[in-house]
Amino acid sequence: MKSREYMLKVANEIIGDSMISSQQFIETGWNSIILVINGVTALKFPRDIRSSGKLEYEMKIISLLDGFPFNVPHYEIVEIENDTVGIYRFIEGMPLSSIMDLGGNLLSDFSRYFEYTFSFDPLKMERAGIMVVDAEGWIEKEVKILEEFRRSIGKHVNQESLEDLSERIKDMSHSLIPEDIGLIHGDFYRGNVLVNPDCSGISGVIDWGESGSGDLAFDLASLSVDFSEDVIIRLIPHGFSARSRKYLERMRIYKSIEPLYTLFYLNRFGKDAEIKKLSGEFNRRMQGDEFH
Repeated sequence: MKSREYMLKVANEIIGDSMISSQQFIETGWNSIILVINGVTALKFPRDIRSSGKLEYEMKIISLLDGFPFNVPHYEIVEIENDTVGIYRFIEGMPLSSIMDLGGNLLSDFSRYFEYTFSFDPLKMERAGIMVVDAEGWIEKEVKILEEFRRSIGKHVNQESLEDLSERIKDMSHSLIPEDIGLIHGDFYRGNVLVNPDCSGISGVIDWGESGSGDLAFDLASLSVDFSEDVIIRLIPHGFSARSRKYLERMRIYKSIEPLYTLFYLNRFGKDAEIKKLSGEFNRRMQGDEFH
């Protein structure tokens, strides 16, 4: 893991020591650490080689977001000290995790977000060399992810629950249609959506490294972890609302899977206490009424 001293040294080389009056480290990301200089310039340091590839991929995705209604990081890549660093203008805002409910203009902004993603032309991704999946390909991908979870964190969670989830994902082949596949952020969670200090709207969406082609219900499910399903269903664009029930069914499956992603990353860092607590949350969701 990169030390703060190392990252400050790199920042000094890029920006110049005399130009730095303040610095702030944001170390909550699984794949990268952000160093904010003077409250204006952000340096994104990938945690490892794999994460460096995600940074390059993220740049490619962001370059396709013409007309996106909110701020996104626009990177300049610098190779220094045998490291790849992404530099962008810092996007100010509070993480979505600090918001208690989606009301007023904020709800309207989320509607704008989903209007954009649901209508995004997948040919843009295809022409940029980004793999575009169909419904069958998406299901295969999700099943493989669950298999990876079983190998890496299976000892922490109920095996029958994992098998049940795998079967439910396979069963989604009966509900997915081509129109259900589109652009997803892929990590549309608490810290990656930034809101204005007065909660009047979305100020930016960051960390697009997991984005691409997928089930449009996936990002909806991410929001449903923290907010009411009744509210989230209202965000589905009008042209797709006739299939709201199908989106809701898949949202509940993805919501149940959500703790496994965090468990997977916690396992990478040996966070045993956090793993024990979160594995209980996963088992609780599987025993609850999320699917009914």
